[in-house]
Amino acid sequence: ASVDAAPGEEAPQKEFRDRLSKQCAMVKKHYKLSDREAEIMEMMARGDTVPRLAQKLMVSENTVCTHTKRIYTKLDIHKKQEMLDLLSSFNPRALHEEGKSDEGA
Repeated sequence: ASVDAAPGEEAPQKEFRDRLSKQCAMVKKHYKLSDREAEIMEMMARGDTVPRLAQKLMVSENTVCTHTKRIYTKLDIHKKQEMLDLLSSFNPRALHEEGKSDEGA
């Protein structure tokens, strides 16, 4: 099963590294995260700390924190564990089905 893009959007053509990578791509698309936000989200999910992210990405820790705040705002979460839970359970088809049932109510 591939991640399909809507007309005019770029479909991810690369093979995903693993399930987490695929889940991050789907969350990125659904919640409209920037490339950098998605990159940081995946690195955080893999266990990188703020200082380690700053070092790897060659930015300040404050910049990493700013990206993290924006990620949390877009995902409507408040803790790293909530992000990990969302990534592990994210299913865009289920969200689409919930939307359909809400419309009929």
